Amino acid sequence: MKHAHAPYSNFRVGAAFLTTKGELFAGCNVENASYGLSNCAERTAIFSAVAELGRKSRSVRLPW
Repeated sequence: MKHAHAPYSNFRVGAAFLTTKGELFAGCNVENASYGLSNCAERTAIFSAVAELGRKSRSVRLPW
């Protein structure tokens, strides 16, 4: 949540994505003046995993 960008809601969110191999990827929310361009923490965590591991990664859970 340290890196969250939430100037409109002032609500910082963090999420984690855990792979079947035990790798953990973090994400945070990123708000934009154009609401449609905002990104939630869960999506950011998944995107981080895909960016590093590629599409072959298998998920276990998104712990809330």
